Amino acid sequence: MTGKPLFLKSFSAMALFIILSKILGFAREALIANYLGTSSVADIFYIALIIPTLSFTLIGTVINGRLLPIYIDKTKDSSHKQLLSKLTGFFFSLSSIIVLLLIVFSLPLIQLVAPGFNQTEKETASFIVAILAPNILFMTGISLSTLVFHANEKFASPAFGLVINNLSVICFIILGFPHLGYYAFPFAILLGVLNQMVFQLAFSPIESKSYLPTINMDAFKLVAKLLKPSYPIIIAALLIQLNMIIDRMVASTLDPGSVSALNYSYRLLWLPLSIVMIPISTIFFPKLAKNRMANALYKKLIKVGVKLIVLLSIPTSIFLLIEATPLVTLIYERGSFDTDATTLTSKALFYYAFGIVFIALREFFTQHFYAYKLYKVLLAGCVLGLISNLILSITLAQFFAIKGVALATSVSMAIQVIYYFFSTTHFLTFYRHRFFLKVCVYTLSVTVTLTGLKAMISFPAYYSIILTGIAISAFFYLTFKNEIHNTIHELRGI
Repeated sequence: MTGKPLFLKSFSAMALFIILSKILGFAREALIANYLGTSSVADIFYIALIIPTLSFTLIGTVINGRLLPIYIDKTKDSSHKQLLSKLTGFFFSLSSIIVLLLIVFSLPLIQLVAPGFNQTEKETASFIVAILAPNILFMTGISLSTLVFHANEKFASPAFGLVINNLSVICFIILGFPHLGYYAFPFAILLGVLNQMVFQLAFSPIESKSYLPTINMDAFKLVAKLLKPSYPIIIAALLIQLNMIIDRMVASTLDPGSVSALNYSYRLLWLPLSIVMIPISTIFFPKLAKNRMANALYKKLIKVGVKLIVLLSIPTSIFLLIEATPLVTLIYERGSFDTDATTLTSKALFYYAFGIVFIALREFFTQHFYAYKLYKVLLAGCVLGLISNLILSITLAQFFAIKGVALATSVSMAIQVIYYFFSTTHFLTFYRHRFFLKVCVYTLSVTVTLTGLKAMISFPAYYSIILTGIAISAFFYLTFKNEIHNTIHELRGI
C-alpha cells in the first residue's frame, strides 16, 4: 500500500479542521464569557440553548446511528439517492413539527428544565428558545449531508463546516451585540448553523438535487419501516441528553452562575474529546458498519479503537485534573468573567476530568452497538447511567454544590462504561489485568508527583500549562512506548 495509511490520513485531515474549529469555538466561548461571565443572564442563555439541542437528538441520533449502515448498503445497488430524497422529506417534515411545538410550548419547557429560575428569567429563556427553534431544521440538513460524507468516508468537509459555523457566530456577536444586546447570542447561533448547512450541502459528494424531498405517504411509510428497529436508539439518545438536563436542573437550584459555569467547564472538557477521541469513533463507525460480518477484522477494529482511546484519554484526564484552574484563567478570565467565575468553573472542570476516559469509551462503544445492532444493550446502559446520575447529582449537590454535580456525571459515565465493557468482552479478549494495572500505576504516580511539584513551585498559568503538558507526555511515552508503537502498527491499513 502506498501513501499514508487510510486511518491516519482520514484522522489527520479531520483532526486538523476540528482543531481549527475548536480554536474558533473557544474564541466564541471566550467572547460570550467576556460579555456574560457566570451571570444569571448566562444561565438563561445556556438553559435555553439546551432545549433545541435535546429536541434535535431524536433526529440526529437516528440519522447518524441507524441510517448510516442502511445508506451504505443502498450504495451497492445505486438506490441510495432515492433513499436520501425520502429521508429528506420525512425528517424535514418531522423537524417542522418539532419547531412549531417548541415555539408554542417554550415556556412550560423552561419551567420544567429550570425550576430554580424566577418568572422573568423563565419568560426570557422561553423567548430565546423560540428564536433558536428553527435551528432544528438546519441541523437536520447538516446531519443528512454528514451521513453522505461519512458513507463515502470523507470526514474533512463536515469538520470544516464547524469552522464556518464558529466564524459566523463570532462575526455576528461582534457586529450584532451593540444593536441587539444579549439577543445577539441566539441569533448568532442560528446564523452559524444555517451557514454550516449551506456549506455542507454545497460540497456534498452527491449532486444537490438528491436532497430534494420526496413527500408522500408511501415514502413516509418506507422510512417509518426502516426506523422501526431504532426506537431503542432514540430512547438511548434522549437519555444521554437527559443527563445534561439533570445537571442543569440541579445547577439551577444552586448559586447564580452555576449553570453557566457547568457549561464553560463542559466545553473545555470536550476540547480534547472532540479533537482526538471523538474523531476516532467517527472514523471507525463506517468501517465497523461495513465489516460487521467479517469477524476477525471486526475484532481488530474494536481492539485497536479501544486501546487507542484509553492511551490518549488517560494523559488528557491527568492534564485537566492538574491544570483546571490555569486553563480556565487563560481561556476565560477577562471582562465579566472574574476570579469568582474562574473558581466556580475550574471546580466543575476538575471533577468532570475524572470522566473523560469514560465519555470517550462510551462514544466508541455506542458506535459498536450501532454497527452490530445491539440496541437493547445500548439502551440498558443509558438507563443505568441516567438513574445513577440522577441519584448522585441530587445527593452530592447537597454537600459539594457544583463540584457534586460534575462528579456525579463522571461516576455515572464510569458505571455505564463498565456495563458496556462487560457486554463486549468477547470482542476484547486481548485485554489482561497487566494493561489495566499499568494504566492505574501511571495515572496515580504521575498525578501525585506533578500535583506535589505544583504545590511547591508556582508558575504563571501559561508556563504551568506548557510544563505540565511536557512532563505528562514524557512520562506517558516512557511508560507506554511499546503500546504506542504496537497501536500505530495496527492502525496501518485500517
